[in-house]
Amino acid sequence: MMKKALFFDIDGTLISEQTGQVPNSTFEALTQAKENGHLLFVNTGRTRCSIPPALFPLPFDGFLCGCGTELIYNGASFYHASLPSEEVHSLLRSFSTYDCDGILEASDAIYFPNSYSRFSEIERIRRMFQNMGIAKTFGDKIGPVDKFIFFADLRSNPIPLIESLSPRYQVIDRRNGLFEAVPKNHSKATAIRAILKKFFIGTENAYVFGDSTNDIPMFECVPNAIAMGHHDKDLEPYCSYITRTVEAGGVYHALKHFNLI
Repeated sequence: MMKKALFFDIDGTLISEQTGQVPNSTFEALTQAKENGHLLFVNTGRTRCSIPPALFPLPFDGFLCGCGTELIYNGASFYHASLPSEEVHSLLRSFSTYDCDGILEASDAIYFPNSYSRFSEIERIRRMFQNMGIAKTFGDKIGPVDKFIFFADLRSNPIPLIESLSPRYQVIDRRNGLFEAVPKNHSKATAIRAILKKFFIGTENAYVFGDSTNDIPMFECVPNAIAMGHHDKDLEPYCSYITRTVEAGGVYHALKHFNLI
C-alpha cells in the first residue's frame, strides 16, 4: 500500500466534544493506519502546550500546532514562528480599545486577562488550562506568543479591530463572537505543505479530517477532505466526503471508506 499522509483536527474530530474522550474506534483506526505505513499528524489551532494528554498514547508521527506556527515531527520542533514582543503589548491595548477580550497562545503557556472576564467562554477555557497547569495572566512575564483568539459581544466594536489586524493576521470568524487570529502566511494548509514537501508526498496522497471553519485552509489544499458528521456547513463546498460523527466512529468509518485501513 502506498504511503499516505493523514492530518487530523482535534476538537470535534479526534476528541468528542460531548464526552471529552477519544473513542476506542478512533484509537483502533489510527493504530491500523500506522501499521499500514501511513504518516499520521495532528493539525490543530492549539499551540504545543495545550495538546490534550489523551492524544499522546495515539500513534502520531507529529503535531502541527497553532495553525502552522509550530511544526513538530518525532518530538522535535523543526519550524516555529512567534510574534514580536512589541506586537503582543499592542494587542493587549487593542483589546481594551475595542472593548473585546482575548487569550494569547504560546508554545509553553496560555495567557488570560488579569481579572475575571465578562466573557464566560474565556473563564471556561481558563479553568480548563488551569487544570492542565499552563494558564498564566497578562500580568505575568509574557514569552513568545504564536497566535491569539479574541471575543466580542454587543458592547464590543470588533470590525475596526479586525481591520487593524488584517495587514498582519488572518482573522477567522469561529462564530458566536469568537475570532481566531493567525500570523499571515501560516495556516493548517502551510503546515500540510511543509510535511508533504518533507516526505515527498503528493497532495493526491494526503487526507485531511476536520469539522470547523479554521479547517477550511487544509480542506482547500488537498483533494481528499473529510468532514465529520457534525461540522460547520461552511466546510461543505470544500469536502470530498462526509463521515459519521466522532461518537459514531467517524474516523474509523472514513479510513475504511478510503481503503486506508
